[in-house]
Amino acid sequence: MSIYILKKAAVVTAVAASLSLASQVTAESYNPYPGKLPANLVNVVSPATVEVEAETWPGYSRNFRVSLPSIEVPNLNAPQPCQRKLAEKALSFTKKFLTDAASISISALEMSNSADQTVIGQIDTNQGSLLDALKNNGFARLADNDEPWC
Repeated sequence: MSIYILKKAAVVTAVAASLSLASQVTAESYNPYPGKLPANLVNVVSPATVEVEAETWPGYSRNFRVSLPSIEVPNLNAPQPCQRKLAEKALSFTKKFLTDAASISISALEMSNSADQTVIGQIDTNQGSLLDALKNNGFARLADNDEPWC
């Protein structure tokens, strides 16, 4: 009888541990809106953060503040004048890239829950990925880079 109880306890513990692990994994990468969502540009906050209105369900739109993942861009408030100048160029580049686009979409959204408005995700246009365009033009780099911008 005690072996039976020990086996049951082991099964219950294993199930509880796996559920706990699964909830931690999904909380970090929750995406209630899979696929690409058509979006309209609302505002460019920084070279790597934009506000868009996206249709999440047919006939239902909502606003998101989307930040590109795992990159850093020059800071407009940096103490170095050369970095501020580069940040201004990067901001102008992002604005032009998105306003010149015939279509914009967002995808791979990472959020804590479906009510979040501030998310991490990809921003694509008919011209390609904003992330790739910023990197290719020297306006973005991996977030763990400690080198000065200029």
